[in-house]
Amino acid sequence: MQIHHYIRANLFNSMHQQDLLIKAKPQARASIAPQVWCYFVAFFVLALGAAALGPTLTELAEQTGSELKGISILFSVRALGFLVTARVIGYIYDRSEGHGIMSLSMVIMGTLFFLVPYISQLWFLSSTLFLIGIAGAFIDLGGNILILRAVKNDIGPSLNGLHFSFGLGAFVSPLLIGLLLFWTTQEGDTSGTGIYIFWIISALSFPVAYWIYRTPTPERLEVSKKYAPPPPLSTFMMVLIVLFFFLYGSSEQSFGGWIHTYGVRQNGLTEVAAANLTSVFWGALALGRLLAVPLVIRMKVHLLLSIQVVGTVLVFAAMVLLPNLVAITWVSAGMMGLLMSSIFPLMLAYLERFVAGSGRLTSWFFIGASSGGMTMPWLIGQYFESVGPLFFPTSLMICMAIATGSVFLIMRTLRRNK
Repeated sequence: MQIHHYIRANLFNSMHQQDLLIKAKPQARASIAPQVWCYFVAFFVLALGAAALGPTLTELAEQTGSELKGISILFSVRALGFLVTARVIGYIYDRSEGHGIMSLSMVIMGTLFFLVPYISQLWFLSSTLFLIGIAGAFIDLGGNILILRAVKNDIGPSLNGLHFSFGLGAFVSPLLIGLLLFWTTQEGDTSGTGIYIFWIISALSFPVAYWIYRTPTPERLEVSKKYAPPPPLSTFMMVLIVLFFFLYGSSEQSFGGWIHTYGVRQNGLTEVAAANLTSVFWGALALGRLLAVPLVIRMKVHLLLSIQVVGTVLVFAAMVLLPNLVAITWVSAGMMGLLMSSIFPLMLAYLERFVAGSGRLTSWFFIGASSGGMTMPWLIGQYFESVGPLFFPTSLMICMAIATGSVFLIMRTLRRNK
């Protein structure tokens, strides 16, 4: 569930934090506030759950007696929980005791994850994932709000650490699932046990919740800087930008969610190997976020963004043209993680001069990305079995090809109107 960075990017943009993320200037470094460590660990646990759905999708389908087209609704309902909650979370955190809300959300998330392996009805499991999405939104956006208050100055390293903590958790989650499957297989148990990952996440959630609760909430950050009103964007330009975020959100969410099943069905990978394949993607995504910081200092934002969107199209094309080569699938997972890791924040950084921190405009970008994350993973599930596994890379190649065309048209139009 990578909507986490959509919410995070929306928050950063509205508070004009992109320069801190990408081009943080060296200052006198203070010791890390104690709250920051809480947020790092909370995001690690949050990512364990976010990345667990794809590798356990087949087991959850068997558990509920569903086909892939039915179980794919879990991607959408979880994303919907994030989306419907994100618009009010900032208001709640501004008027309440932040750590109390965040710790309660951890408890709720841990309790719901504990129930997942016991649920045998799809409607009940879908409702549970929807509530997990709501709790995750409170943790995600709350952590980003509170870390800004805790650090205040030289925020770049702490934000990068927060991003990396999430990426590390998303990398570890499929590895843990693979280990669970391997150990039980070695003992002669051929039944699926990857879903036990949800109990591990649940067990980790409660001590983290207590740690957050016992740590003082940072004082509210007062933002006094005023920004000039953004230049007007035409309706056509707004539609084009939202379309880009929709298509990118569709592609990133779908790849992270379906690469495990694709590896099993198309390339004959074992469940353990497919879990490792998913880890390659999330590990590369975390690495790409670290590499983006020095790269963007040395390259123009629009150039790096162009390379990444074109690169994703080429990687998807390789998967479509050479679907039976297992090596292509493994390399594609790593390359896709590196290429997709910073497309979203780079696009926001490029658009910053045109929206000037406008929360109204950036909220539309967020809605576009979130809507894509809800729609495309579900759509792939509807045709994965009837059309075949190749529907997965083919549909995403088309999405990113249109997104790439949108990027170039956006850049050309904005440069011409500047």
